[in-house]
Amino acid sequence: MEPKASGIIFFICTSNTCRSPMAEAIARKWFAEKHGVKESELKAATGWDIRSAALTDDYEKPGSPASANGVTAMQRFGCDLRNHRSQLITRGAIESAEKIFCVSNRHRHWILEMVPSSANKTFTLGQDIPDPWHQEQAVYDACAKTMMACVPAVLAKHFGNDAAS
Repeated sequence: MEPKASGIIFFICTSNTCRSPMAEAIARKWFAEKHGVKESELKAATGWDIRSAALTDDYEKPGSPASANGVTAMQRFGCDLRNHRSQLITRGAIESAEKIFCVSNRHRHWILEMVPSSANKTFTLGQDIPDPWHQEQAVYDACAKTMMACVPAVLAKHFGNDAAS
């Protein structure tokens, strides 16, 4: 089955302050570039709504900003996380999503436990991405570099090189 040409895409990690905001920012940039629009106009111009969310609030409460080291790491790749605020994923959000990309197989299994029927639209980024949470800048930089390779590759696989199919 071909993916829809618009919809909600979620990126999922534990607390939605490190890895999933990075992936969301990379995906926004990728889709905007593929469609020739500004990131701020992506949803209105294309129908793609790129989001990220947490599986738990055990470590960071909803509304938390992206980690400072994550903001710095992503700025080096032209992605801005300064306005990001974390949110928890909900059953309804899982059900309404077109695709869900998780930073690890463990996160994917957690989503499938919440909504077993989401198996056909819930994936990993092709590898488990180590969590940089509360580590030094070099660890965040390495994570960002990995994400800059994984996210565009998985998007191209699922949405085609032009993202308009």
